[in-house]
Amino acid sequence: MSKKRSKYGREALRKLGTNARFQFTTTFERFGKRSGWVGDETTVLFSNVEQNGNMVTDHLWFTCGKTWSNLDLHEGDQVQFMARVAKYEKGYKGNREQVWDYHPIETDYKLERPTKAAKITSSQEGF
Repeated sequence: MSKKRSKYGREALRKLGTNARFQFTTTFERFGKRSGWVGDETTVLFSNVEQNGNMVTDHLWFTCGKTWSNLDLHEGDQVQFMARVAKYEKGYKGNREQVWDYHPIETDYKLERPTKAAKITSSQEGF
């Protein structure tokens, strides 16, 4: 059981570095849910994340806070925002040895602290 690797890994995010804020453009895909410490949290999925016209990753998830809630997002909306690149560990961190091979701990990169978010094109135009 192996996960399919994306053509656009997060290597481009790593190369940007973690000391500055960058502007990104992306396409809103959908809302989701995940279990949190105090109940379910709404999440936001973006695809085709670009920085200066260069693809940095094929998708990213964010927790849906005020930044995203205020935009009235619909599938296909183009969004622009500022964010920092951050490093994190992903994979299985439990005690079941049989799971370690399938979900090893790896370093990955994400975007955090989004600000100055705005819709640049809306999928709802003309309706």
